[in-house]
Amino acid sequence: MLTELPKSRVPTREKRELLNLILFGSGITISLFGTFIYGFAMGLFVLQLTGSGLSFATTLVLNVLPRLIFNPLAGVLADRFNRKVLVVLTDFLNAFFLIALYFYTRQYDLSVYVIYISTFTITTLTTIFDISFVAAVPNLVSKRKLLQINSLSKVIDSAAAIISPMIGGFIFALVDIRIFIIINGLSFLISALLELFIDFNYNSEQRGNRNKRQHIFKEIKDGVNYFFKQKSFIYIFTILITTNFFTALAISVPLPFIVNNVLQLGFRYFGIIQGSFSVGMIMGAFLIKQVTRGLTLLNLLLVSNLLLGFCMISSVIPLLFLAFFTSKMTLLVYYIIDLVLMGIAISLIDIPLISMLQKSIPDSLRGRVLSIGFSLGKVIMPVALILAGLLINTLPPYVLPVTGGVALIAWIVFFKIRYGDKLLFDLSTNN
Repeated sequence: MLTELPKSRVPTREKRELLNLILFGSGITISLFGTFIYGFAMGLFVLQLTGSGLSFATTLVLNVLPRLIFNPLAGVLADRFNRKVLVVLTDFLNAFFLIALYFYTRQYDLSVYVIYISTFTITTLTTIFDISFVAAVPNLVSKRKLLQINSLSKVIDSAAAIISPMIGGFIFALVDIRIFIIINGLSFLISALLELFIDFNYNSEQRGNRNKRQHIFKEIKDGVNYFFKQKSFIYIFTILITTNFFTALAISVPLPFIVNNVLQLGFRYFGIIQGSFSVGMIMGAFLIKQVTRGLTLLNLLLVSNLLLGFCMISSVIPLLFLAFFTSKMTLLVYYIIDLVLMGIAISLIDIPLISMLQKSIPDSLRGRVLSIGFSLGKVIMPVALILAGLLINTLPPYVLPVTGGVALIAWIVFFKIRYGDKLLFDLSTNN
């Protein structure tokens, strides 16, 4: 007969929730950094190996392409199978694959095609990992902690975007590529072991019965049908997609062109400016709890999109009033402030919307619906990037940022007037 544990040793729900947050943060930190650093370092290795910009670009494309192809499938898997199993299994498979790759490189040279295959495989497994974890988030914590765990995820994602290139460059310069591969494999193994201890059924209110298994395309179709029947979801994803489109059009291509080609600040300054955007997203994630107290979702989105639009427009002020910017340091400080504010605005848009979606979508459909929405967002980004790339050399450099900023402001004002009664969610309940 088992002896009953003393009450002081019985973990409370608060401690269990805190442990879930810690393990979740640790797991995605290791997985994200491992994936980001691997993609960056391997891209540099391919560039060194071949001297071909096309080969380098191909490596970068293989970090994105599997997400476009497999997002819907990942959504079905996240709804059909145990999400904890999927999260742990994909990290274990990444670990096994990289460790196997290490032993392969001890016998054979690491060719470009092996790197292509490894990059594609790791990104595919990570796609399943990401969708499964995002769909499982409402099961890991109580509703009042949903914003907090999504803020934590945004902080880690943004930190990875800042630090990974630095770590990847350092590793590439100082460490044998084979050593890097085995270290990365072991990091995925540690991540999987940590995730084994996460309680994926902590929030029983969010659990739902799994649907009866059907043909995979029928399940994807069910997710699509549900998505388009929920007008509130369409409104939310419309805002996310529109924000992503105008950000890519007005900033992603024009800003590097303005900073490097027009103002000629150089790549070192541009790296600092680009990093400040991720710093802003981290700041926004920390501010989210205070900012959302007592606000409706629509009011938060209105203010955040207005801030983002004005920052897009203000990014061209140094071009129009160059006489006031007498040194490179002045330009650097100006753009750091502008990009930090943009990053804050993006976090204040993304985190509440994702939290609202996670809370609103039934557990049995959450993976598919989120994967469909994310796929739409990822498809629209290349369209904006290609459009900006085609126009940047034919138009004055200030046109795209101003056009994107004005269009975003006009769009969000129109949305508030036309659809303002559709998004009157009170965000204070999430705090």
